[in-house]
Amino acid sequence: LLMIFFILGGFYMEWWYGKLVWVI
Repeated sequence: LLMIFFILGGFYMEWWYGKLVWVI
């Protein structure tokens, strides 16, 4: 369960950083 949460968290952070870069 923790592993799945960690992977999902990684994808979420990557998506957020992608949006930040796109906005900037």
